[in-house]
Amino acid sequence: MTGSLRPGMEGPSFIVGGLELSNPIMMAPMAGVTLPAVRRMFWRLGAGLAHTEMVSCAGLTRKNRKTTEMLFRAPGEGPLVLQLFAGDSDTLMRGAEIALSLGVPFDALGINMACPMPKVLKKGAGARLLSRLDLAVDMVRRLNRLGLPVWPKIRKIVPDGSGPDTLEFASALVEAGAANVGVHGRTASQRYEGTSDFDEVRRVARALPGVISASGDISGPEDVSKALAGGCVSVFLARGGVTDPFVLPRILSHLGYNIGDSVYDDPPSIETRAALFSDLAEDLSTFHGERVAMVLLKRLMSGVFRGVPGCSSYRRAIASASDWGTMCAHIRDWRQFFERGIKDE
Repeated sequence: MTGSLRPGMEGPSFIVGGLELSNPIMMAPMAGVTLPAVRRMFWRLGAGLAHTEMVSCAGLTRKNRKTTEMLFRAPGEGPLVLQLFAGDSDTLMRGAEIALSLGVPFDALGINMACPMPKVLKKGAGARLLSRLDLAVDMVRRLNRLGLPVWPKIRKIVPDGSGPDTLEFASALVEAGAANVGVHGRTASQRYEGTSDFDEVRRVARALPGVISASGDISGPEDVSKALAGGCVSVFLARGGVTDPFVLPRILSHLGYNIGDSVYDDPPSIETRAALFSDLAEDLSTFHGERVAMVLLKRLMSGVFRGVPGCSSYRRAIASASDWGTMCAHIRDWRQFFERGIKDE
C-alpha cells in the first residue's frame, strides 16, 4: 500500500465551511491521536478533511517546543484544520498569528469550545466558553481577520434560564462569521459518557442549513446517513474511526463513492490491513520517533485488525513488544501470529 496516499475515489466535490472537499467525512481533532502519521492513515482510507490535535495558543506564545511541533504537516496531507484553544481572544489571536507565521499551510482555523476536561476548563478554554457567548463571538470575529475560514466546535447546551441553548449559541457564531460549526451532541457535564443527542444536532442543522457538522457517536454508515439527511453538511469521525478505521471506506461506499475495490475490499483482507498497519508504523517512526510509534501502534492495532480471526495472538505480541526492533519484527512477520492464533482457537 506504500505509495499513493488515497484510494481511487470518484465523486462530486462540494464546499464545506469555505473549503472544497472530496467528501463529507472528516477526522475530528483527538488529543494524542490526530498526529500527522495517523492523519495520513485516514487520508489513505479516504477522509475528506482532518483536524490537528487541539493546540494551545498559550503554548505557542511561550514558544513551547512540544506545542510548536504539533503544527507539523506531513507531505501529501489533504485539507487540514488547525484547531486552537485559548481562554481569551488576545491569546487566541497571538497564537494563531504565530502558527501562520511559521509557514505551515492550514486550510481553516478551528476554535475548541467543546473540550470538557478539567485541565482545559481551568484555563477558561474549551467547553468553558459555552457559558461565555460574548467571548466566543469575539474570538470568531477576530480570528476571521486572518483570512482563513473559522471552524468553532461546540457541545450541546441545556439552557439554565440565564444563557443561550445550542441553537442560539451556534447562530451567534455563524452571525459572527463562523464558516462551519461542529456540534457534539453531548453536554460538557457528560464528557464522553452516555449517548450523543442526534436530535439536538439535527435541530440546529435544520435551522442553520449548510454550516453544521455532526460530532459524537458517529460509528457507521447509518449514523452518517441520519446526520446528513437531518441537515448536517458533514460529520466528524472520532472514536468510531479509532476502533474501526475501515469504517471510513465503508461509509464512503454507502454514500455512493467509488473507493477503489482493488485496494479496499469489503471486508478488508488481512493483507490490506497488514499493509496499512505497516505504513502507519513507518510514518509514526519517521515523523514522531520510535517511542511515540510504540504507544500509538499498541493503541491502534486492535482497530486496524478488528474482527480478524486469530487476532488475539498478534495483539498480545504487539502489546508486549518492549523495543522498536521487536515491534518491527512483529509487523514484518504478522502472518505467523495469525496462523498460530487460528490454530489456538
